[in-house]
Amino acid sequence: MGYTTTFNDAFTIEPPLREPDRAALALLVTQQPDGAPTRHCGWEPSENGATLRWDGEENFADYAEWATFLFAHFLIPRGYRLRGEVRWQGEDEDDHGVLCVRGDIVVAEPPVFEVDPKRVADLREQLAKPATSNAARSRRLEAIGNLVGLVFESRSRELLALLAEYLADPEPKIRTLVVDGLGMLLDRGSEPGRPPPNEPFAEVEIAPLIRRALADTDERVRVACTRALQLVADGAADLERLSTRDPSQSVRDEATYALRDIS
Repeated sequence: MGYTTTFNDAFTIEPPLREPDRAALALLVTQQPDGAPTRHCGWEPSENGATLRWDGEENFADYAEWATFLFAHFLIPRGYRLRGEVRWQGEDEDDHGVLCVRGDIVVAEPPVFEVDPKRVADLREQLAKPATSNAARSRRLEAIGNLVGLVFESRSRELLALLAEYLADPEPKIRTLVVDGLGMLLDRGSEPGRPPPNEPFAEVEIAPLIRRALADTDERVRVACTRALQLVADGAADLERLSTRDPSQSVRDEATYALRDIS
């Protein structure tokens, strides 16, 4: 048994293949033409020539490359176009995404993260509860951490706005986690080899929220700001002010260390 990747739906061929072309393509995918990505092609034309679909065989790995090859070397020269999207799912849970036609090539894109509204409602409910005990306080901290994770994965502007509301939370630890989370959102774009699943946040969306927290009365929150400001393009000016004017020695020290790190 090999590794099986399944494909939902099929690409549309426009216009549908004429019968001689359909037969020629059906033969081509069983061979190994010059320039082909690999030996095995798992795509085949449908009986009516209207779609390019998975043939149901396992061990089909280079699916985007093969679709692009067939598109460029067979379909386009004969006056056909490939349209649509095809979702794939491998045996590994994390091996999934969408094959999309982009111009004259087919690209494999990660799936858009879908936020469960019930999960968000549950987090809101948990955060609305007062921290009347250590256990309750721990549950609130866990909830804000989970909210940060949702914003991180989804890149949802709506969830970012929700997260920003907790910069006014009565618990300093909650506010500190929010600032750390904002810094993490800025840092996400620098991860090599890992593009975000959705459109990334622009710095202009994040930096004002971090700067809002500079006025926090709790030094722990402002210390978190020194960490986040290292990732802001013009954050050095803010760190300079913190290093000399903040009333807390801890904040001044952390701002000084942060300036050294970015210099």
